[in-house]
Amino acid sequence: DDGMTWSKPEPTEIPNPTNKVKLMPTGDGRIALIHTPNPKHGMANRTPLELWISDDDMKTWSEKITVWDLDGWISYPDGFIENGVLYLAVEFNRHDVYFIKQKVI
Repeated sequence: DDGMTWSKPEPTEIPNPTNKVKLMPTGDGRIALIHTPNPKHGMANRTPLELWISDDDMKTWSEKITVWDLDGWISYPDGFIENGVLYLAVEFNRHDVYFIKQKVI
């Protein structure tokens, strides 16, 4: 939209997960980030899967919850939050798909 809604990009301290991340509203004014914050690159380093919560418009992350910390690699996390619960699907090891339910409030 030619800059009408989006601000200028800014660097962050968040480690590059080398895969898809997901930002979503929690429904109570906070913002949730689903990602694999591992600064090492490569498929084998796409773990752990974490849920980070910000209550100050992503300036800081007040909660960091490990959702999954198994050996292997996680790809394409996607989901939504409803009534304080995260519903998430992830691909694991390029072979399996898992569905995860995690309380966020």
